[in-house]
Amino acid sequence: MAISVKFEGFNSTMVPEALSLQKIGRAIYCFRDGQQVISCWRLTQAELDEIAATGVVWLALRGNDSPDLRLSGSALVNVGKRHAKPIEIGRPKKSKNSGK
Repeated sequence: MAISVKFEGFNSTMVPEALSLQKIGRAIYCFRDGQQVISCWRLTQAELDEIAATGVVWLALRGNDSPDLRLSGSALVNVGKRHAKPIEIGRPKKSKNSGK
């Protein structure tokens, strides 16, 4: 499962309820400005392999309403005049099925 990643410009940390934290495994780092909450996620190699094979990403939201949302491979937070970069550098571990 994807994990939340610290990124330049993050200004808040959300700590899910105990049950959710067990599923996620850690806090969620985000940027908040009163109008939006933006977070950055690192996918596992197996997830990246699946996306490469299918070209799709699935999104699950809790509740009955769908908020206005965006899903992007590019940073949605700027630092000065450039896109923010992840602070936690590293690539996902290669999956056994990736053959890489």
